[in-house]
Amino acid sequence: HEEVPALQRLRFVTSFPRDFGDDILEVMRSCPRICRYLHLPVQSGSNRILQLMNRGYTVEQYGDLLERVRAHLPDCEVATDIICGFPTETEGEHGVTADLLRWGRFKNAFIFKYSPRPGTTAHDRFQDDVPEQVKRRRNNELLRIQSEVSAQVHAAYVGRTMRVFVESISAKARRSQNTADPSVDVGWERPEQVIELSGRTAGDLIVVFEGDPSLVGTILEIQIERSAPLTLFGRVVDHNARISATTHSPLAT
Repeated sequence: HEEVPALQRLRFVTSFPRDFGDDILEVMRSCPRICRYLHLPVQSGSNRILQLMNRGYTVEQYGDLLERVRAHLPDCEVATDIICGFPTETEGEHGVTADLLRWGRFKNAFIFKYSPRPGTTAHDRFQDDVPEQVKRRRNNELLRIQSEVSAQVHAAYVGRTMRVFVESISAKARRSQNTADPSVDVGWERPEQVIELSGRTAGDLIVVFEGDPSLVGTILEIQIERSAPLTLFGRVVDHNARISATTHSPLAT
């Protein structure tokens, strides 16, 4: 944080829960350019499954970490990873994982079905004994729960003004560009062209809004007008009130 003052945002990628102490939370709280976002993979809500995975922590320890994160950083958003259908996982263990998703209030979760991977400890130690149709059902159930939670998390931002780092032209606008008549000059490189842009808040929430492509690489204030489970939609409050994300390369963050 002190050695790269030109970067307006610094963000953790993934942190192993067992290694995450209050000292890191205190640094995040005292350093305004560190994003209020953490990706803390939990993988399962069952202590037995966590032990089989050799994760090195319990559900209770993970829950304590989440509570400490929110005590130190009330505005922090958290994402996680889940593996369903791990060898020997029971319906009851699937159920406590679902409960953890509801309780955790994650902004989003990357949820996957277990599949054997050669060279891993699980591949060598455990038989892949959960039927594929059971894995699929459990995966869909967890995705449905997380979609409901994500929708609630995002809806809470409607009406607020957020500082958004403009990352790119949105995927929807890129698709439009790819399907456009190549003989027509869409003019996206010219100034004053209003198209759909995409950016992120300091809490890693995706925000879509209309603006000029020249805004990419800057940080803007965006008024949030509506939400979806994984996206916020808004409008630029003041096009002139912008700052460069870095004094060097605008995409360095």
